[in-house]
Amino acid sequence: MHGISRQPWFQGGKWVPFATGALCCAFLAIEVLYVLRLPLVMDEFDHASHVYRLTQVIPYRQDAPAKTLLGFYLLLPALAACANEWSAMLTMKLEIACLTTLGLWLAACRLRRHFTPPAIIAALAVLCTHSTFLERSSELRVDMLSALAGLASLLALLEQRSALAGAAAGCAVLMTQKGCYFVVALGGALAFEAVYCRSWALLLAGCRAGVAASVVVLGYVGFWCAVGDPANVWRGMLLGPSSVAFDDLYAIRRYWWQTLGRNPPFYLLALIGAVLLAPRRWREQDGARLRLWAYSLCLLGLCLWHKQPWPYFFVLLIPTLWVLAAAGLEPLLAAAERASRTSMIAGAIMAGALTQLVPRLPAVLARSGEHQRRVVAAISAYLRPGESYLAGTELAWRSPHVRSLRWLDLLGLRAAAQAEPGLLEQLRAHPPRLLVDNDRLRRLPPRLRDELARGYAGVGGNLRVYGPLMAPGEGRIELAFGGPYRLIAAEGAELRVDGGPWLRDGARVELGTGVHQTELHGAARLASWSDAPDFVRQTERPTEALFGAVYDY
Repeated sequence: MHGISRQPWFQGGKWVPFATGALCCAFLAIEVLYVLRLPLVMDEFDHASHVYRLTQVIPYRQDAPAKTLLGFYLLLPALAACANEWSAMLTMKLEIACLTTLGLWLAACRLRRHFTPPAIIAALAVLCTHSTFLERSSELRVDMLSALAGLASLLALLEQRSALAGAAAGCAVLMTQKGCYFVVALGGALAFEAVYCRSWALLLAGCRAGVAASVVVLGYVGFWCAVGDPANVWRGMLLGPSSVAFDDLYAIRRYWWQTLGRNPPFYLLALIGAVLLAPRRWREQDGARLRLWAYSLCLLGLCLWHKQPWPYFFVLLIPTLWVLAAAGLEPLLAAAERASRTSMIAGAIMAGALTQLVPRLPAVLARSGEHQRRVVAAISAYLRPGESYLAGTELAWRSPHVRSLRWLDLLGLRAAAQAEPGLLEQLRAHPPRLLVDNDRLRRLPPRLRDELARGYAGVGGNLRVYGPLMAPGEGRIELAFGGPYRLIAAEGAELRVDGGPWLRDGARVELGTGVHQTELHGAARLASWSDAPDFVRQTERPTEALFGAVYDY
């Protein structure tokens, strides 16, 4: 039997594509609003740089990507459509939102084989108002794309298409290594059903799923080993992510309570589904019910084990819980129909959906990514060809970032502390022309922070430009960059360079690369300058938190 419901209380269902389409369109409208409104998370800039790097280098030949690459290749068309970096990032986020919407609609239509239409519609309404899902599913990451492949794997599993289920789970791994959870959940569900039902046929189905998943993943590995360096494939796919996967780097279990507390109706319905599907007395036609229950609990167990459950991580689990919620809703709606209380149950579901969405709207709409957009525009406008910047993450990924300090998360900061002497020499030999002030740079080791403080002058708007300290009196200064400089001086201070006229605060002077003779009265810096409008406008704005309350607003 292909269905879970034996006596659906609503026959027909031709209207399901239109009703689910309306819900999905409402979901997409909210997603577009969130994409345009919310500031970007640090990782989103990093993921955008990974997509852009696919156009510049051959993966696994010149580098070892930390993520598998299928998801990044899917985002390439959106990146190619925009020349402006900020617009390209928003376009990639919109592409993810559109793919998610399409995936949910197709899945809802496919679930008609297993659930009654009202159960599908009600579960989708609760999913489309899930605050964590709304705020994180369109983030510029590959997790949601992996989750869609995992959802396809689950649907194929319910329809007893084991090879297709395995291939889809393998594709989830090609989006991100965390997609292996779908492979394990698939294998666990089929193994549990085979043992429980004592069926060699089900065991063979599990083998077919495993072979299909292996063919997909090994095909990826084989292709990139042939195109690139096998050592880079090994390092990028396994060695690099291993510390993230197995080490307790951050104490962030609280985000489980965050998503549970903000969306209790959704998780309550999933819990009801898990209880109602729990094995009791089984007949052959209940196989889909058993597979859904085993798969969901296996995936939930893996997610509970996961070491870094950041809020975006939950998009991997939520689609599976949505299917489980539909299973829990079906008997509830059937009981309500028999008791003539359909309106009451429908009202309760609608109220529950609104309690997930409405309280979060003010917090989301109060945020803005405008400051980040202006900083990215200022970086691109300020830097000249061949010049680099330092921000601890690649904000403007079309401009060169200091490679050795490109990603200053906890592991990156530890590596910087260990390599501090070499990094100091590198910064002195090849200094970036611009720093972007943010919390990541403030957490650098002390000697690196001191070096940057001596060599860069704050000019406003989170920007710190190249401007070495000068000693009072007669002296000399060696400049790494030629071009226009602006004097930033204390009140009453004045400077003369190479015997020229005396300069005071705000004065402009054109200087070449190399050593210059100085005579300074007071305290002042020469700050490497640019008249680019986007840069000048940003210097006139205050410094703000570039990544404020990323996950806790």
